[in-house]
Amino acid sequence: MPREAAVVAAIGRELTRRGAWWFNTHGSAHGRGGLPDIHAVYRGVALAIEAKGTGGRPSRRQLFELDRARRAGARAILADDVAAVRAVLDEIEGGT
Repeated sequence: MPREAAVVAAIGRELTRRGAWWFNTHGSAHGRGGLPDIHAVYRGVALAIEAKGTGGRPSRRQLFELDRARRAGARAILADDVAAVRAVLDEIEGGT
């Protein structure tokens, strides 16, 4: 059962391997709540990725922020493993 930190690290490695520009955010009392864990651009496509450890559930605020990113044109991904992100990256590579 991977913990969220392990999922974030695996996603980061995959994004780096594929040449994406990315960064992860860290929640704080001074920032906006619910922002996705990882923001990336891959082949001109914006990605908003909320990572969860196995069995983790997103909060309502996190789902709201993913929806906002999706409505703005980003690919919004809720991922409990790197495979979910790989699938989207593969779609982007295939032009879909």
